[in-house]
Amino acid sequence: MALIPFYARFTAIISQYFRDLGQELVGLLESEFKKLYEDSDVVKIESKIRNIRFLGELTKFGVCPSMTVLECLKKCLDDFNAHNIELTYHLLDTCGIYLSKASSSENGDSSILKFKNLLEILQRRKDSKLYC
Repeated sequence: MALIPFYARFTAIISQYFRDLGQELVGLLESEFKKLYEDSDVVKIESKIRNIRFLGELTKFGVCPSMTVLECLKKCLDDFNAHNIELTYHLLDTCGIYLSKASSSENGDSSILKFKNLLEILQRRKDSKLYC
């Protein structure tokens, strides 16, 4: 887990020269997230966290598009159970501020509105305490 930021930085540097590398890695991580998301096995929580943190770090370095991470965040908020609460925490901890900045500069109004809507949903879930 401690090496993930370094792997993301390395990927960002290499993907400047090999453009397909970053896109392929994001595609692999996204498909792995979908597989891990469907599996609610307690043993795989560390794999889920590692995956979501890597996606978040790649977002900080501009390799992963913010819409990809917003889709992962939306999935976590749609099914707000113990695993997904932890994944949401790790995602926002890793790239929350960068996600809001990237959303505003990358896709304009659509992604920043999506990010704000997801934050409102998160606030409502926290206020209503549906997760307890």
